[in-house]
Amino acid sequence: MVLKGEGIIDDNFNWMYGDGHLIISGDLFDRGFNITECMWLLYKLEDEAKAVGGKVHLIIGNHEMMNMSDDWRYVETKYFNNAHLMGKRMSDLYSSDTELGRWLRSKNIIEKIGDYGFMHGGISPNLSALNISLEQINEYGRLEMNGITCPNNDCAVVNSSDGVYWYRGMAEEELTQQQVDDILDAYGVKRVIFGHTKDNTVRSFYNDRVMAIDMYHIYNFNNGFMEALQFELGCFYLFHTNNVNQTYTQIGECDVFNSNLIELNGQNQLKIYPNPTSTYLNVIIPKELLGEYSYMVSDQNGKQISQGKINSELNTIYVKGYTTGKYILTIKNSERTITGYFILSN
Repeated sequence: MVLKGEGIIDDNFNWMYGDGHLIISGDLFDRGFNITECMWLLYKLEDEAKAVGGKVHLIIGNHEMMNMSDDWRYVETKYFNNAHLMGKRMSDLYSSDTELGRWLRSKNIIEKIGDYGFMHGGISPNLSALNISLEQINEYGRLEMNGITCPNNDCAVVNSSDGVYWYRGMAEEELTQQQVDDILDAYGVKRVIFGHTKDNTVRSFYNDRVMAIDMYHIYNFNNGFMEALQFELGCFYLFHTNNVNQTYTQIGECDVFNSNLIELNGQNQLKIYPNPTSTYLNVIIPKELLGEYSYMVSDQNGKQISQGKINSELNTIYVKGYTTGKYILTIKNSERTITGYFILSN
């Protein structure tokens, strides 16, 4: 429901998100009765995304760790029965010589994607004080996945309750703003985004530098909707779908975003004219930027209004039926993203 609503997959579960990134913040395991199906779906989408310049990120959470290290305390009975019917022990199902086991062990427990840090639990002061790299954190996490005893204290901290897949202190607001700022600045990230600690919806705190995204998804689904966090051009949105309509509500202020970004209304750049009052919005693309682009129009709340293709021969966007007001226009291809706004008046 989430992936279809966001336009990440089509009705046949095929990737249609282009060069976008899908990030799962852990805990596929021990969440109902379709765990294996979810993993095979992500496994499939990973290759499809890569083929068109996109990416699927699966961050390992504490429940993945438990299922890879013989800790079955939260496993549904169904999966014990499955193993029994196959004549296997539970540990055989996701061992390193199975395909899903190999795939899971290729994943990280923390990733820096652009200017943002992603993990399952959060970053504790004790972990930050070790002053070790993200690569080292992931190496120590992989030792735990493979059942290898930690060789030193740094490794022990990474895989403890203060580690990135167990720690809840950020989500429970146990730290000061200064502590959070120091931790994030040390890792060179603007924000951290994680799961692990559930609440009714996405939460943003510590001056929007910390975003907690885990929710009671089963309750949301049973009430007819699903939610997730979306990032687009420096802005974060609460994505909400009821399987028919989708809304995007901006969370906090937008970050400065300069990657291949051209101001739509800037001098000598992409221009629109006039503030349109008729059926079509005319777009002039500078000669040096000509080529085929996709476009998306959103309202000020981030709700997508329309999308399509635009090129040098057909440089108009159909706006009949739009209400008056300000709209965000995003035009992109594989090389650049252009964004700005236009205003529809009476």
